[in-house]
Amino acid sequence: MKHLFFLRMVMMLSVISSFTSVFADSVTQNWIEANYQKQEFMIPMRDGVRLYTAVYSPRKISDSPLLLMRTPYSCGNYGSDYEKIANNYMCEYLQKGYIYVKQDVRGRFRSEGVFEHIKPVYSKLRENGVDEATDVYDTVEWLLNNLSGHNGRVGILGNSYSGFYALMGGLSDHPAIKAISPQAPVVDWFVGDDFHQNGALKLIDAFHFHNSFGKPHYGPTERYPATVRHYTTDEYSFFLQKGPLPEISSLLGDSISFWPDMM
Repeated sequence: MKHLFFLRMVMMLSVISSFTSVFADSVTQNWIEANYQKQEFMIPMRDGVRLYTAVYSPRKISDSPLLLMRTPYSCGNYGSDYEKIANNYMCEYLQKGYIYVKQDVRGRFRSEGVFEHIKPVYSKLRENGVDEATDVYDTVEWLLNNLSGHNGRVGILGNSYSGFYALMGGLSDHPAIKAISPQAPVVDWFVGDDFHQNGALKLIDAFHFHNSFGKPHYGPTERYPATVRHYTTDEYSFFLQKGPLPEISSLLGDSISFWPDMM
């Protein structure tokens, strides 16, 4: 917890060092909608794929730092609806006047392209490589060149899977990125992170996660694909009666490409 607090403090201090304006009002959802404007963009990447990006900018403050969060779980609140963030920690950044940027990562929800789990960093290995690091670089570059009212300084944060994307942002080498805060990031699903612990597969966790999150998206969408409830009994009885892993894999393996890799 001390390390998490330290990361957040470093991020706050380093990004806002030249930014002192502070809103005095308490933050409610009505306050956010009154003091912030929302814009939606399809930001082009270097290979032509476009990523859905929602930008929340303060109406009255200029010289604002940008705070980027990238997610595979959907930006949500597409269109004119504002994200419901008045009761979480993000409202503290809005109260300080940050420009808040949220993006669907490649191949997820409203973004184009093909999604790949914990995608390796290709750009360092071959010319014209495209990965999450280059997507961050291209996103930041576009924001700096197309948004007004910013101070040219960018912070990236995220927890869990979004923490992985924050780490990838740190590998982008964009000079405008001044701080990252990867909180409890996904790093390696085969060495003790979520699905494997001490070498043992956490079958129930993996099965449930991929039965919903793992379903492929066929083009940009605003909704999760439909899921199938595979049992009506308790979990213990279902997995006990289903038997060995090939029987479990038969329920997911054909439609979820990452499942056979994990098995």
